[in-house]
Amino acid sequence: MTRFFLFLYRYFRTHRAVFYAVLVGSSLLFAFFAARIHFQENILDLLPKTDKSKDSAVAFGNIRVKDKVFISLLREGESDPQALTVAMDDFLSLLGERDEDGLVGNILSGFDTDDMMNLVYYAMDALPCHLGADFYPALDSLAKEEVIDAFVSGDLAPPLGEMGSFNLIDGHLFSPDSTLALAFLAPSFPGIDTQAGRKLERLLSGTVRDFEAAHPGFEVLYHGATIEGTFNSQRILRDLFWTVGISLLLICLLIALCFKTKSTLLMLVSPVLYGTVFALACVDWIRGEISLIAMGIGAIVLGVALSYCLHVLTHHKFLEDVESVIREQTRPVILGCLTTIGAFAGLLLTSSSLLRDFGLFASFAMIGTTFFALAFLPQFFDDGLQDRNEKAFKVIGKINSYPLDRNKPLVALMAVVTVVCICYSGRVGFDSDLGNIGYREPKVVRSEQLYNAKTAGSDFSQYFAAWSRDRDSAIVYSRQLSLVLDSLCRAGVIRGYSGADRILIPESEQEENIARWKAYWTPERTDAMVALLRKEGDKHGWEVPGFDIPETFRSLAEGDFEPHDICAEGVLPEALMSNFIEENEDGWLVFTNVRFDRSDLKKVSDEITRCDHVVVLDPFYYTGDMVEIIHDDFQTVLLVSSLFVLLVLLLSFRSLIVTLIAFLPMVLSWYIVQGAMALLGLQFNLVNIMVSTFIFGIGVDYSIFVMEGLINKARSGSLRLLVCHKSAIFFSAVTLLIVVSSLLFARHPAISSIG
Repeated sequence: MTRFFLFLYRYFRTHRAVFYAVLVGSSLLFAFFAARIHFQENILDLLPKTDKSKDSAVAFGNIRVKDKVFISLLREGESDPQALTVAMDDFLSLLGERDEDGLVGNILSGFDTDDMMNLVYYAMDALPCHLGADFYPALDSLAKEEVIDAFVSGDLAPPLGEMGSFNLIDGHLFSPDSTLALAFLAPSFPGIDTQAGRKLERLLSGTVRDFEAAHPGFEVLYHGATIEGTFNSQRILRDLFWTVGISLLLICLLIALCFKTKSTLLMLVSPVLYGTVFALACVDWIRGEISLIAMGIGAIVLGVALSYCLHVLTHHKFLEDVESVIREQTRPVILGCLTTIGAFAGLLLTSSSLLRDFGLFASFAMIGTTFFALAFLPQFFDDGLQDRNEKAFKVIGKINSYPLDRNKPLVALMAVVTVVCICYSGRVGFDSDLGNIGYREPKVVRSEQLYNAKTAGSDFSQYFAAWSRDRDSAIVYSRQLSLVLDSLCRAGVIRGYSGADRILIPESEQEENIARWKAYWTPERTDAMVALLRKEGDKHGWEVPGFDIPETFRSLAEGDFEPHDICAEGVLPEALMSNFIEENEDGWLVFTNVRFDRSDLKKVSDEITRCDHVVVLDPFYYTGDMVEIIHDDFQTVLLVSSLFVLLVLLLSFRSLIVTLIAFLPMVLSWYIVQGAMALLGLQFNLVNIMVSTFIFGIGVDYSIFVMEGLINKARSGSLRLLVCHKSAIFFSAVTLLIVVSSLLFARHPAISSIG
């Protein structure tokens, strides 16, 4: 390969037009195909398939009930429901006035008179449809007077089901203690639309700020999945801007100070940019799309590619002859590139699309960057003595020449640390809960905690959904779920649940209920009940102007009923109905909210999802198993990558002893990292375990360059090549340490875990 790149250098040196044509032409070609690539953002497609894949597809789908925003309004000092009612109306009115983009779909803050009357009329028209077989034995066992009392008081009206712990004051929803006025906002856009989510958050925060300024003593809090996703993405952008931005500034200052050449930074960045567009173009040719997450993480690994450029540039500072630079750098750079590609290519063997995308992008990026560094970059070098900061290089030389191996206390300390870390390396944990690597805004956490404390006490609530392609089947599955939940309640596994099984009844079951109603109310039984109603009415003074209770009952008992569609008839406001049932691209979903202790989340979810066509409306429940599969795959990748690197080193150095010495730093560094994480209580997760492949790439590269210098010293007795390599390693290591260490200061858990 050395001869090939020397040939290219000499040819391009004498054919400048061809050189620029190849450089510009290939850059434009790769950029064209890179621009066509589709970025995949659906996390479900990035995770391995499991037995729960279909259920997880539903859970990850566009379900509006997951996107609701919970709004709480409170007042300092003594609770005043009347004042809270007026304040909530003012806030919602202000929010509606400012919603110029139509981001708010609907808001449920209470019920007005029309809503209540619609419900009463519906109860009269559809009462028999909602009374099952279990109602009639109870009716027979009751005293007639109690039956009448119950009917008149409305106790026989079909309940909406338990809607949670809420209080209704002046038509407004409150917490049970009346200290929180509540509202539930449904966005008009899907939850995956992050751009619209950011607009909604800005709308809410601006409205809250102005409302609180105009209403001293009142405070508005809000939370929900849509809001959390917005804060999460904003935190990532802010963290990357400050940490990586400042670290890159420091790196630029370091490079400019030491190299003293204005073009150095451009020559450092150009190969990496070329490698990036080359990688995207190759992925476009092979797959046509790439995970945006994988590409984002892969961008960090480009630091390895940057180190190759640093090696070539630093070497040029020590040599006047450009061909000598190519001759001495080609072998170690290509060898380092091959071993790094081997580490990344091992990810292609996994069952996760996310890891395969990451491995594919990183491998091609290494190839493109390395080719540019050896084929194109030397064309911008000049023969002769290169300008550099001699003082800076002397300091670096002294640091690199310090005899670490002769410092016995340091060697002893390193030995102890290594042994301890190896002993503890097997204890490092793996966190499969993706929820733990997401950022949670403090004010959102406070809103959620206050809401839960006021409405559910110590209970944790989780939505479950029965789903099917047609509505009646989904309702049947939901009613089967209710039977299971009843048994779990009796067993004390859950505290309670609220669902739609009393208002959403399949048409076939409604027909059975109607037939049962007609069979029960025979003419004799109806006449007897009408007579009793008249007698009790006269006795108790039940009189409603224009409303004859006995005859109204006769009409109800003898009426001709048909199945009702409560969804189509608009009996309940859409904002309320959407809490019970929803239709989307997966079909129909009927929701049930279950309350239990948070520590029992997995146990309860596992038990409930045994029911046919029932899913947990929590994507993290499904990602746990998928991430565990990725973790298991990664162990295989480490083994395959290690064997590949070992084989490449053995074929290159042709000496088992030299190969093992070069391989040793990579192995020890991996065990030291694992042991240190175990001792510090840190865990691997989906994000940082992928970046740990980076350890292999950079560790092997440093070993290869140092080994090349040592071999050259043994053959020629000259330290020059070793000094060059160690200087380049110094710049590379400092650069990477600055970038990666800066991530420690990030507030986003996923980013800081990488650091």
